[in-house]
Order: sequence, then C-alpha cells, then structure tokens
Amino acid sequence: MGISNSAMPPPDQYTLKKMEFAHIKMKELKRFWKYFRKMDKNLSGTIELNEFYKTIEEKRSIIGDAMFELNDCSQSGTLDFGEFFCSVVTYCLFEREEILRYCFYIFDRDKNGYIEQDELKMMVNILYGIAPTEKLRGNTRVALESLEFNSDGKVDFKEFKEFNKEFPALFYPAFRMQVQLRVNFGGEKFWLTKARYLQDKRDRIRAREEYTKRKEQRRLRKLQQRKIRKKMGFCRFVCCPAERHQYEDMFPIETKEKSHAEMQKEEVEKKRKQREQARIEAEMAIKNPETDEWKLYLNKKAAKTGTKRTLVRAAPTISTISFDGATSRSTQGSETSLIVVSSKRQRARERAREDRREQRRAKKLH
Repeated sequence: MGISNSAMPPPDQYTLKKMEFAHIKMKELKRFWKYFRKMDKNLSGTIELNEFYKTIEEKRSIIGDAMFELNDCSQSGTLDFGEFFCSVVTYCLFEREEILRYCFYIFDRDKNGYIEQDELKMMVNILYGIAPTEKLRGNTRVALESLEFNSDGKVDFKEFKEFNKEFPALFYPAFRMQVQLRVNFGGEKFWLTKARYLQDKRDRIRAREEYTKRKEQRRLRKLQQRKIRKKMGFCRFVCCPAERHQYEDMFPIETKEKSHAEMQKEEVEKKRKQREQARIEAEMAIKNPETDEWKLYLNKKAAKTGTKRTLVRAAPTISTISFDGATSRSTQGSETSLIVVSSKRQRARERAREDRREQRRAKKLH
C-alpha cells in the first residue's frame, strides 16, 4: 500500500469478504487500523513480521507463518493492512477442531491425509521451539513417548484428535497463539461475540438443512404410501392397516444422500446438456427458419388465450381491419392476411370439447 498519512485506506475485496464473513463493521475495522499503525513505526504502510510477533509476544514459527500463507499473503517478509486484518480474523475465529486441522494440514507434507511419526515429532519440536539436536524434556517427552502409533507408523486426523484429548498440553502453543492474538487485537469479549455470531449462523444453516431433509423424508413417505394404496386397493388399505407393513419392503424409501462432489458433477452435467440443447436449437433455427405460415399459426394459437380479437400479420404491409367477427381480406396487392378470431367461436369450441369429454366419461361408466 505504501501510504504515509494516518487515514485508513479503502478496504480491498478480500478485506470486504472477511468483514462480511465475520460480521465486522467499518467502525470496528478502524480499530484494527489503529493496531496496525502502532506496529508501523516508519509509516510505510507495511509492518515487519518480527514486529508482529513481538506485539503478540510469540516466537516466530512455521505455525504463524503458515497463517499468512493461508491468506495468500506475499512472501516479502512484510504485511500490508489487508493481509494483517485477514490473517488475524482467520486465526482468531478458528474453533478448537479447526486449529487442530490447521496444524495437521501444515505438517502433512504430502497432503495425503496422514502424518508420519517423524513429522509429528518435528511438529512438537517446532511448537515448543526445540532444536532438532535437543531432546524433549518433562511432560512433553512423557506425552510423546506415551502415544501409540499404528503398525504403519502413520497418524490420520481422527487419531490426531485423540492424541489431543489424551495430552492437551502437547499442542498447547497453537492454542496459545490464538489467545495472544485475541488479547492484543480486539479483546477476548470482542472475539467471543464474533464467534457466537458465526456459530448462530452455522446453526441456522444446519437447521435449514435438517428441515429440508425432513420435508424430503415426508414426501418420500407419502409417495411410498400412495404406491402401497394403489397396490392394495383403497378399501383394503384403509381397513387393514396392519398389512401395509408387508408392502413397505416392496416399495422401499430411497434415501440416498448425495455428496458434495456428486452434486457438483450433476450440476456440470446439467449445464452441459443445456448448452447442447441450445446449440441444437440454434442449428435447427438456421436450417429451418420460421415461415410466414408458421407465424400465422403461432398468432392464431395465441388468440385462444382469451383476447377478444387478435390481428395476425404475415407481411410488413399495413392492411385494414374488419371487426365483424368473421372476415379477413388483402389490400394493396400484397399477401397480407387478417385473421380475426371471435370470442363467441372460442367459447363454442370449448363447449364442444366439454361435451366430448362428458360423453367419454359416460361411456366409461357404462
């Protein structure tokens, strides 16, 4: 950014997205600008990473640096205001499990969903600032030696969480960094309010999804009962409710829940079919352009929707109109046709169709 005055710069798109996500107002954003200005000693618009770690009273480590990589910060060793704000908000709003997943992601070098035994030991050394040549001491050494690994020496995220339950002090430095960030930037009460807002938002989304799921279950259940009623017959279905269970296996409720990947795949396939259909329609429109007769037919069909008189014109030549309810004529030597449909004729046709329907119903009853 490189600004030298004390006015807060306009937030970029990433900052605005993070503000919307955390429900942070512009007034609250100015507070973060004040924190940033205190660390920006030379008024360059950027702060050094060492100054950032000094403010939160933490040693620089891969845990903190990965926080900036997570928010696509530049690798120049400095932070501008947008990078500082997004990084702090992201880490301060992590839940307990998300901090564990964050640590697991950092040290899963191959990104295959497993951490090797030596990688886990290296992570503990980095968290506690222990050199590779030094040995673990005290409770940390006892906790690490007490961990039971699988025969393959790999740890998945589920086992990683179990380790944290058994020895919560093992990954304490990662949680301590969040506490230091909250205390130094905004205060514990401020972040608890934001975390409560996000949790309420997640609960509302979860409740909406559960309601949709229950609604779908009721629809499927009603469809199943409809099939059973058709199979048993209405009287037997009503009078023999105990026999309905025998037919439920014949018409099982399909409750296949689609994964996110399957839904995305279906969406892509749906869009592909729509593009293919649009391409076919465009080719057909080029090969078979609309004729005047087809336009006359469409206008005549539209006239049946309820308009009293509809004028259909097959050529650009202006023609006179006769409103006697039955005539159509051509003038000026052109092929212009005037079709006037009377509402009386329309009602007569509707009555004739109704009569034919009644006759068919009477034949079925007899």
